[in-house]
Amino acid sequence: MTASQTSTDAFYNREYDTRAGVEGLDALFADWAVRNEAAQSSLTGQRDLAYGTGDRERLDFYPGRPGAPLLVFIHGGFWHSRTKEDFLFVAPPFVERGISVAMIEYALAPNVSLTTITDQVRRALAFLGREANNLGLRTDRMLVSGHSAGGHLAAFSACDTTDTGLPPHPVLAISGLFDLAPIALAPNVQGKLHLSPDEIATLSPIHLAPRAGTRLITTVGGAETNEFRRQNTEFAAAWASVHVGDVAQPGGNHFTALDTLSQPGSDVFEAAMDLLELP
Repeated sequence: MTASQTSTDAFYNREYDTRAGVEGLDALFADWAVRNEAAQSSLTGQRDLAYGTGDRERLDFYPGRPGAPLLVFIHGGFWHSRTKEDFLFVAPPFVERGISVAMIEYALAPNVSLTTITDQVRRALAFLGREANNLGLRTDRMLVSGHSAGGHLAAFSACDTTDTGLPPHPVLAISGLFDLAPIALAPNVQGKLHLSPDEIATLSPIHLAPRAGTRLITTVGGAETNEFRRQNTEFAAAWASVHVGDVAQPGGNHFTALDTLSQPGSDVFEAAMDLLELP
């Protein structure tokens, strides 16, 4: 390996390390664990609904009021870690306001490819459409939101190449990853994803067109790495025709950027409410 390659590897590993140099994460993660446990006890709904035959092809559904809008949340973890249960704290503030929430699970790399993961999310959304009457939800008022890798999957669900059988839906992308080319240059991530050149080209939302009727809001922590902030800025520009706003989070890190989604009154929470067309 040349010195130049070593330098490139180190740069992208550093830029896509979401925890390096971030203070207060132990306390934040401990708070999430407490809130996840409380949500597990307080939320009523249907857990682990199968949208496919795979072990992780499951979603949780927590109903709001009858005919309520729907928030679909897709977790992050660089497509190779975490579970929907790790982010259950996102749901209660929305359910308490009468909004239904679906939490999507998907298989993880390196057990499956990113091609498979994107198709799982597509099929999960199609399942919600087929089951809308049984679940008492409105797919014409559905917001898909995701964090980090989940931001990528949320954005990809709104590409004109993704057929879910549903009407166009808005997207709230939090610290998302929209350009896969630099991800493939980070050995710590690529070593698990094994992205192919074809996947980089066909699964990067930044190089694809949004469906007509999509509305996009982006947000990223002001203290996140240059790469995360670049991804956010360049994706907003690439999808300028549907980009309706960016929520600034000065001083926010990769994890507090998500935490704000669970805080009623925060700019990110209010952006979600706006996309759901609620006062």
